[in-house]
Amino acid sequence: MIYLVEFEAFDPHPEVNAVVVERLATDGYTTGTNDNPPHRHYEGRVINPGNFEQSIFDDGTTSGEARVGYGFIEVAIGDDGAGENLDRLARYAVDGRRVTIWALEDVDARFTSRALVLTGIMEQIEVSWTVATIRIRDRLDDLRVPIQTETYKGTTTDGTKTDAEGTPEDLKDKPKPLAWGVNRNVPGIVSNRFKLVFDFASNGCEFDEVRDDGVPLTKGASYSTFAALMAATIPERAYGRCPSTGQIRIGDNPKGAITADITEGAPGARSVGKVARRMLDASGFDAGADYNADELDALHALNGAEVGIWIGADTRNVLPAVTAVLASMGAWICPDATGVFRFGQVDVAAGARGPVLDLSVILDRGQGIERIVTNDAQAGVPAWKVTVTYAPAWLVQSEADLNKTAATTALKAFVTKESRSVSVENEPLKTVHLRASELTFPSLFASEAAAKAEAGRQLALRGQRRQRYRVPLKDEVAIGIRLGSIVTLQLPRFDLDAGRPMLVIGKEVVLPRRSGDKVEAGVITLDIYG
Repeated sequence: MIYLVEFEAFDPHPEVNAVVVERLATDGYTTGTNDNPPHRHYEGRVINPGNFEQSIFDDGTTSGEARVGYGFIEVAIGDDGAGENLDRLARYAVDGRRVTIWALEDVDARFTSRALVLTGIMEQIEVSWTVATIRIRDRLDDLRVPIQTETYKGTTTDGTKTDAEGTPEDLKDKPKPLAWGVNRNVPGIVSNRFKLVFDFASNGCEFDEVRDDGVPLTKGASYSTFAALMAATIPERAYGRCPSTGQIRIGDNPKGAITADITEGAPGARSVGKVARRMLDASGFDAGADYNADELDALHALNGAEVGIWIGADTRNVLPAVTAVLASMGAWICPDATGVFRFGQVDVAAGARGPVLDLSVILDRGQGIERIVTNDAQAGVPAWKVTVTYAPAWLVQSEADLNKTAATTALKAFVTKESRSVSVENEPLKTVHLRASELTFPSLFASEAAAKAEAGRQLALRGQRRQRYRVPLKDEVAIGIRLGSIVTLQLPRFDLDAGRPMLVIGKEVVLPRRSGDKVEAGVITLDIYG
């Protein structure tokens, strides 16, 4: 195998002062007449074409946030024996620009037969006397930014103001709230205390019920604009609403906390897949270019149950917010080799097969395989009971305080608990596994039925012995195997003679590199679970 590295850079040299394209390779390679582009030479300067690792979850677990540890590419920049060097790399500006790595079978292979290894974003080029190191940034960093893009200006300082931006003392520079799906007992944020304006979701929502200290207010008119809401006369113990801005006005001073049950999105479009997509869209990510929309549609097809997430005036990043929604159905988000965010559900379908990993492709005749436990709670011991939480109350209120009001018994039962929970059990399993575990998974499902269905699915998955394997493969064998796909591990040991479907949860890539006159072989180690 040979590897081609191509990247763009801005060259500030006075004679250039423009974006240039660099083409390098582990061995010199030139595209053919009919290739696109034709007659382009890739100079044989690459010592190490890259190493990186990805995991759909962190540290050998099967839940939580994804982890991506992109590494670096090393390029020889010294004298090539003909008086030429690559010192120009030292002056390049590459931060935020794309780098692409391709694999070819050999120097005689057609350019069209190249296989994509990685498309990444560069951080910088570090240069020593002989080697330039191109550092590649983690694509997940693009999700580690605030999901709230609008902040309060703090300009609503007296009763003459007709805006709703809070004061310098309370809300200035704090993010405006957002909501997706179905949410209950959401606390209103006072954005104009003089006109009694409360914010619930700056991306818009409908109001199912608004309460003052647990007691419902009368639902008044709906106004198409905030200006119309501000101009309206609101009766006492009532509220007017502006769904497009997610704001209400009440008619008299509140007696306690103003809370609301709100919905966002059309009926049938409040599932994990649909909500996650709207969250990504609202954060500036584009379907196709940035994320795989078809896979979010597939998650919706798997589970169309309603979820809800509310994000208040405290800063929260995109990654944990989207991860929390996806986790409701045991789903994940992780970038693929092209930098596009992919999605899937943790599941090991009995009928799935995928590529077969046997002794013909595994390095070291199988001796390099590691059979290890997961880093999940109870180290992967089968679970006899799974609990799933659901229907969060976004403001937990005091039962003692609500007992002094006309709040209903049903409301008090709901708002005095942070969330509800439902469990599914397999009691007989405890006679087989004396340390059978009890697992709890958080969800944002709105209904008990949806949470119970997910608890049953998780118990079917985790109520039997599961194992992790780290399987080393030749780089040419494993390059095309992506995270979240199913492979079949087939070995003449460990009851794997017939093969077992396994989920690829991690991938550690070490491509071939030069060490003196020798070339160290590339190894791709898959972390699989099943």
